[in-house]
Amino acid sequence: MYNVIIKIVNDDYTNNSSIENMINYIYRTKNCKSKQTEALPIHAYGLSTVPPTYESMINDFQATYTSSNPEKPSRHIWHVIFSYNRSKISKKFRNCIDGIAGSIGLVYPTCYAYHFDSNHIHCHMVISATPFLPAPEPLTGMNLANYITIKMNSSGFTFDINDEGGFLNV
Repeated sequence: MYNVIIKIVNDDYTNNSSIENMINYIYRTKNCKSKQTEALPIHAYGLSTVPPTYESMINDFQATYTSSNPEKPSRHIWHVIFSYNRSKISKKFRNCIDGIAGSIGLVYPTCYAYHFDSNHIHCHMVISATPFLPAPEPLTGMNLANYITIKMNSSGFTFDINDEGGFLNV
């Protein structure tokens, strides 16, 4: 059985540049602070611009956040890392990640990219904490962890959710 370690990054992501910085980082665009730039393929759900570009994703995430008209600065995004203990990505893992992103993306803008720069394939997922629909509440860490647990339980993978570290090797 293949194990997946899931890390919900325990950062605030409340500053105005957090969306732009994180999207540039996960897609390794020329605007990221990493030495390695790749401009990775876009995987995204819940965006108003189709097909999305890096810039339109940033704009769509920011517009969703702004539309909620928060009275005080609040969390813009969630950053989740799925670390897969294999050197090659399987169709089953791709389907699992896409299923999670697609279902969360029905309410909260979501995008993700795979990184192959370590011993473990890993996927970075960025999820808006603000829904684009008027009724749902902002996404909390507990709701996100519960939702990922439900989706992973039906995936056939063994997994651990860890918000404080682990062997992620990213």
